[in-house]
Amino acid sequence: MKIRDEINETSEQIIILITSLLERAKNYFETIMPMYTHLRQAQIGTFSHFLLSYAEALLRDMGRLYDTYARVNQSPLGAGAVGGSSIKIDRQRTARLLGFDGLVRNSIDATTSRDTVLEFTAGLAILMETLSRMTEDFIIWSTDEFEYLDISDSHGSSSSAMPHKKNPDPLELIRAKAAAVLGNFVAMITVVKGLPSGYSRDLQEIKNSLWQACDATHQALRIMNYIVNSLIINERKMLQASSNSYAISLDLAEILVTKNKVPFRLAHKIVGSLVRKAITDKKRPLNMLGEKEIRQVVKSFGWSLPIQDILRTIRQTTPQISINSRQSFGSPNPKQQPRMVKLLKREMAYYVEEVTKRKRRNAQAMKDLNETVTALTVRHKENY
Repeated sequence: MKIRDEINETSEQIIILITSLLERAKNYFETIMPMYTHLRQAQIGTFSHFLLSYAEALLRDMGRLYDTYARVNQSPLGAGAVGGSSIKIDRQRTARLLGFDGLVRNSIDATTSRDTVLEFTAGLAILMETLSRMTEDFIIWSTDEFEYLDISDSHGSSSSAMPHKKNPDPLELIRAKAAAVLGNFVAMITVVKGLPSGYSRDLQEIKNSLWQACDATHQALRIMNYIVNSLIINERKMLQASSNSYAISLDLAEILVTKNKVPFRLAHKIVGSLVRKAITDKKRPLNMLGEKEIRQVVKSFGWSLPIQDILRTIRQTTPQISINSRQSFGSPNPKQQPRMVKLLKREMAYYVEEVTKRKRRNAQAMKDLNETVTALTVRHKENY
């Protein structure tokens, strides 16, 4: 019963965080920034696309907890010590009175199994992993080397010795708490893995780990929501990094493929050689390459291509053109971003409605239980 309440509360906090991400994303549909693989600039994207990527991940995290609820909300009451009871107990009725959806049927299974507890804690650990990745991005991008964003003063801490520093301590603590929750899960599954059938006293040890995981997750969600809402975004720095980047290289390669019918493997090599030439010669942007240099590179591959067209393409392919040219569903194209927000809101609305229903059913069950107990108490007093 406690875990089902924890699932509902955690789901509500995830919904609040997703809502904050969606609202902030609306302001950055066309805020251009580099996207990364291996922590190296990979393609051009938008800050809204980045925020929505975490909204998608959090929605899956909530979905896992939502699905776990159905397996958690089964009543073990009436299983006795391990083999049931000779007392005539209506297990179905007690399950209904306590708001359960059904029964853990087998009495041995009811007293032994803790898989639903482990499933719930695993869901929390995966959720905390999502939050930990968010913190890592925010920490890196708030450094002096990146300056893509800044943590508000209210969510940073000063250095004890260096007066110029603002440290992202709350983010670092969320990252550490993610490890702690994972440790809670490992401790619990390690306790359970070697137990025989029937109750063993070892099982009392999993409770502390369970409640610690719940508390850490709730705190992390609340703090992350505060941070997301107060982030200071440096759009100028993001655009500057994108403009000086070689991340348009894939766009150029795809243009060679689609317009000039060059095999992609060869297009990859040609553009890679152009990048190498730009880097080794005073580290220039690609659009600073001259016609002679481009001709020299293309000729080295023994391929006849319209050099003027390639030169024009390189000169004209800007970060804005790069993201506007994306056609695939789910890309950072600014025209797709409102659609992504709409789809996420629609999916989230389903969970909002269902979580509300579950809380209402549980509250009604407790109300009915109190009324039933009161009525039985009055009847007992009248009879005796």
